[in-house]
Amino acid sequence: MSCQHVSPSTWAILGHLRLDQAVALPVTEEAGTELRLFTIGERLTPHVRHRQKYVDVPVTDSRAFVFSPSGGRGESRAHTLREFVAVLEELNVARADGYLRRSDFSRWIGDVFGDHALARKLHGHELQSIHAPHPGALEQIVAAIKSRYDLTEENSVATASDSRVVDQTGQVSTKLFNCEGFDLAVHSH
Repeated sequence: MSCQHVSPSTWAILGHLRLDQAVALPVTEEAGTELRLFTIGERLTPHVRHRQKYVDVPVTDSRAFVFSPSGGRGESRAHTLREFVAVLEELNVARADGYLRRSDFSRWIGDVFGDHALARKLHGHELQSIHAPHPGALEQIVAAIKSRYDLTEENSVATASDSRVVDQTGQVSTKLFNCEGFDLAVHSH
């Protein structure tokens, strides 16, 4: 069945749709003769192609999350989600307080990785720290990221036990993982 039974004036709605709207066409008798306008819901699952994109692929230095110096330690930067989670796991609540109150974590996830659903979830955890430090906020944030990107221990590529390797030229690198007998490494400068 075609949509020939729909009046020409009804089709005018198509020119006024927002980007988040669509129209269901009445192609069966049961559907009647009216177009059904609806708002497209938010994606319930992340796009598969992007799910693991930034777990281990580093962003540029200018887009890295910067953890300011504290307790004699210099500034540290997280270029990947895995690095970000590793720093969060070692961060104490007092040092994290400013980041949580400013919603820095959720903003970085949304702005840099474009994962707005996860950013909203993290923001909810950050809001718990607005009026007073919330000891569980960091754990909840880490758990949300690990769950979303499957950063479980058995899937970990870079861990605290990674070894430093010096090659034949004397260049220092960090061993990341072994793949079919080949050690894959990133050279440090």
